Amino acid sequence: MYPLLHSSSSSSIFITIVIISLGFSTPFKILKDESKFEACKLPFTCGNKSFAYPFWGGERIQDCGHPDFKLNCHNHTYPEIEIVSKSFYVLDMREWDETITVVGADMVDDGCPDRVTSLTIEAIEQSPFECASNNAKLTYLYNCSNGIIPNTTSFLRCTSNVERVYDGYYLKNPSDHQNQSCKSLINIPLLQKYYTDLVTNKLNTKDALRKGFDFKYKFDYGQKACWDCLKSYGQCGFSKTSHEFVCFSVSVKAASDPHYESCIVPKICGNQTISFPFFIQGQQEPYCGYPGFNLTCDSRGRSIINLSSQNYVVLQIFYQNQSVIVSNAAFLDLDDEQACFPFIRNLTDLSPDFKIAETDDDRNSVVLLYNCRFSSIERNNDFLKNRIGCYGENQTNSVLAFYESEEDELVEASRMCVPGPNGDVMAAKTAVVENNELGMVTMRDVVRSGFMVNWIASNCSVCEESGGRCGFLWDIYHFRCFCPDRPHALKCFPVTAAPAAG
Repeated sequence: MYPLLHSSSSSSIFITIVIISLGFSTPFKILKDESKFEACKLPFTCGNKSFAYPFWGGERIQDCGHPDFKLNCHNHTYPEIEIVSKSFYVLDMREWDETITVVGADMVDDGCPDRVTSLTIEAIEQSPFECASNNAKLTYLYNCSNGIIPNTTSFLRCTSNVERVYDGYYLKNPSDHQNQSCKSLINIPLLQKYYTDLVTNKLNTKDALRKGFDFKYKFDYGQKACWDCLKSYGQCGFSKTSHEFVCFSVSVKAASDPHYESCIVPKICGNQTISFPFFIQGQQEPYCGYPGFNLTCDSRGRSIINLSSQNYVVLQIFYQNQSVIVSNAAFLDLDDEQACFPFIRNLTDLSPDFKIAETDDDRNSVVLLYNCRFSSIERNNDFLKNRIGCYGENQTNSVLAFYESEEDELVEASRMCVPGPNGDVMAAKTAVVENNELGMVTMRDVVRSGFMVNWIASNCSVCEESGGRCGFLWDIYHFRCFCPDRPHALKCFPVTAAPAAG
C-alpha cells in the first residue's frame, strides 16, 4: 500500500494508489481519481472512428493513453498518428487483435510519397508497432533513366511533391532491377490482398498504395493490464511520472454504462421478442438496434418493418439464423375476399441489408394480376380460388394471384384483365414461403403466409455470450458490444468487483 497523497487541485480530494494482482494475469496499480476516471471514459473520436486505450488525443487527455499513441484529427476526417517520425492516417482499427490499418498521410490524396523513404525494420522495432503478417512488400524503383518498359499498373510518376520522383516502377521480382539505371529503390508495405490485385492488374499502383497496410501494436504497452483493469470497473491510463500503466478507479463498483442499461431488456410486441438488430421505434433507444432495422408496434400488436417503402408484418424472427418471415401488411389487412387493397409494387431487392431467401421450390414466387373483371372470373370457376380481393375501391374488378410457374394459367387469366395506360395488364411479383405442407387452399392464404428474408448485420452471439448487449453507435457508425463498464468493439470482459482502496 502506498501512502495517501494530497491532490494539487484540492486538499479535500485524495488519490489512492494500490498494487493489485488478485489472480489477474498482470499486476497493476489502481489510482482512485474520479476526474481521470471520467475523462478516460471518453474515447478519441475522429470521422467515423473511435479509439480507447492505449490511444489518446484531442479531448481524451494524455493520462488516458500511452505517450507513443497520440492521435490528431486531420480535417475532422482522418485519425492521424506519428510512427517512426512519419505521419500516418488510421483507416481502420481492430481492437480485438490490436491492429490498425494505416496509410502515409502524404499518399492519401494522390498515392505519391512526398519524400521517398523506406520503413526499416530496425526503426519500427524501436517503436510500439510491428508490421503485421498479412502485409506484402512492394519494391519500388525511382528516378530511373532507362531500361525499364513499364506496363500500365507498374508506372508511378510523382512530380508535384516535396521531392520530385521521376519514372518510378514497382517490381514483381526485386532482382529485376539489377541491370537498370535507377537512383535507388525502396520497399513499401501494403496489404497482401491489394498487392494481389495490383500484380493482376485489377488495381493501379496509386490506388493500391492508398489502401495502406497493417501495424500491430505490442502487448508490452499495457494492453493485458488494461483488460484486467476493465474487469475491475476501472478505466485504463498511463502515469507520466512513473512511466507505467495505471488503472483509474472511482469506487468499489462504478455505475453501469447507460447504453448497457437501456438495451439490457428486450422488448415485446405481440408475440414477438424484439432485440438486436431490431429495435422498436419510440420504445427503445436507436442505438439498441442496427440502422434500417427499426420496427413499429401497431395497435394490433404487430411488428411492422418498412422495406422498399412498403410495410411488412413480422410474423416470426429467427435470431440464430439471421432470418425473418414477413408478409405484406396489405395482404394481412384483407379481412375477406371482398376487401380491396391498393397496387403492390413489384418485389425486387428489399434493401442492402435484407435479401429474399433462396430456395429450390418452384412455387415460391407469385404473380399478381390487377384490374381483372369479376364477371369473367365468375364464368370460369377454376380461377375463383386465385382471387385474393378487389382492386382499389372497385368492387367489380379483382386481383388474381398465380404461381409464377403456372405460365398457361397466367396467359389465360390475363385476358380477363383490363390493360393499363400502356396497353399491358398491370402485374406485380412477390415471394411466398415454401408452402407444400401448410395445407393452404386458396391463393389468398398463400400470399398472406409471407416469405423468408435473410438479414445482413453484425453477429451478436460473441457479445451476448460475454454478457453484453449488442448495439450500434451512430456517432461513429459502428457496431458495439454494450457492457456494464463501457461499450467494447466485440465482447465484454468478465466483471469482478474492484478491490477496496485501503
